[in-house]
Amino acid sequence: MSDIKNFIMISPNFPMTYYKFAEALKNRGIRVIGIGDAFVHELDENLTINLEEYIQCYSLFDTHELINIVGHLQIYGQNTKRQYP
Repeated sequence: MSDIKNFIMISPNFPMTYYKFAEALKNRGIRVIGIGDAFVHELDENLTINLEEYIQCYSLFDTHELINIVGHLQIYGQNTKRQYP
């Protein structure tokens, strides 16, 4: 069993200072995966350098979409900086 831990951040770009949380997790060896409705090019560089992956969704209010994204991550793992779908 692997000791690598994953942490999923929902809407990691809000608030703007949230990148500090991602940075602290990454510095502790935790893989940080972001899920949000912002386009990847809209994310602050301080955030993107601390995310292992960012998955764009259509709406954070669509629980079925979020469940599908997390399920995909559980089954298939990560695809660095890939946008979903």
